[in-house]
Amino acid sequence: GPPQLLFLRSLPCWAGLLEEIRRGEVELQDLDEGARSDRGLVLVAVRASQGRALEYASWTLRNDKALVLEAVTRNGLSLRHAAASLRGDRDVVLAAVRDCPMALEHASELLRRDRDFVT
Repeated sequence: GPPQLLFLRSLPCWAGLLEEIRRGEVELQDLDEGARSDRGLVLVAVRASQGRALEYASWTLRNDKALVLEAVTRNGLSLRHAAASLRGDRDVVLAAVRDCPMALEHASELLRRDRDFVT
């Protein structure tokens, strides 16, 4: 499927690492900034960790809407690690709150005050 295309963009030397992450043998927080900035590798880590790896993704990737959606649909509370702009994004916050209603506390203040959104 489409996720396989992301793997092709990862550095070839990381092919074994991708498999170790997928199996839960290696976690994103144990890797260097280069690895934490690789979208394909981080996507595998987010899926393997049920969204928790978002905390260790590079700042750029924590601002990547599709990647953040992958994380918050698995673990709504990972919203707290998303970039501020995405904590104010209705689609992202709604996906997070569907998984865990308590995730609303990590949404932007503007969204939390929006009666149309909260009700």
